[in-house]
Amino acid sequence: MSLITLMLNLTWIFSTPTVRTPRELAALNTTTYISAVVLGILFLGIAAIVAKLITYESGARPTDPRRRRIWFWSLLGFAVTVFFFYNQFSVMPGVAGNLKARFMSTMGIATGVLVVSYLALGFIIAKGFPKSKFGNWFPSRK
Repeated sequence: MSLITLMLNLTWIFSTPTVRTPRELAALNTTTYISAVVLGILFLGIAAIVAKLITYESGARPTDPRRRRIWFWSLLGFAVTVFFFYNQFSVMPGVAGNLKARFMSTMGIATGVLVVSYLALGFIIAKGFPKSKFGNWFPSRK
């Protein structure tokens, strides 16, 4: 893939859509839900990288599990904030006035989809690898 093709694709992704009909709104809703899941997976990948970068500590009271958990939950908050502001300031201006209220409900549902996908996949990873650094995201009580 050439650099020009990549730049054109990024321009298309981040361009403001123009939505004037209910059919266009339905397509935008689908795109918003898909982007919520993709963003959740992307930020979960970032959380995994951060968890791997935090080194193990020895001693009676290591703080590395707590730091991994804090990063996991902080990245969830950051993902929700990024998703909301992207939709509010990049997507909403292109939606016609009579369709904005319907898209606002889509934004709320899509934010819920982002949170559920991030937490569900994070929980599956944490329970699938309980002895790894990812197991600190949702620790088991012993």
